[in-house]
Amino acid sequence: MWIPRTKVARVKPNDEPGVEVGMLALSNCSGPEDIDACLGKLPKQYAKWIEKQAAISLDRPAHKKTQAELVVRARAALERIEAGIELLKTDAEVRQAFCWANEAMHEVAFRRIGKGKPGFVPRWRLFQLAFISLLVSTSSASA
Repeated sequence: MWIPRTKVARVKPNDEPGVEVGMLALSNCSGPEDIDACLGKLPKQYAKWIEKQAAISLDRPAHKKTQAELVVRARAALERIEAGIELLKTDAEVRQAFCWANEAMHEVAFRRIGKGKPGFVPRWRLFQLAFISLLVSTSSASA
């Protein structure tokens, strides 16, 4: 039996200055100031990216329509990301759960991926961190 296969190039995650992606560092966010210092720039950077996407010139009407729809969805996601980060700042219980989740993920990543790799630091990719922030606002009972 033939099974199709392909090699997929690994994509190097990009970092945004001022956005903390280290799981261990995020697990130590004990107060609103820590959340702001670690995640405060994430929505701003995402908003800049959305505007760049909206500014891309497209020729076909169908492509322009799709672009407009995707930009609307991205802006809605941005609002949820902002709400999630605000909730992390204002709700100590939600913040604690976020810290525990980051601590657990750090331990798992370190054991599964980083074992035997000197200097390995478990990190989120930006899209993962944005998704987690987005979910915080919809997952909390206080939201």
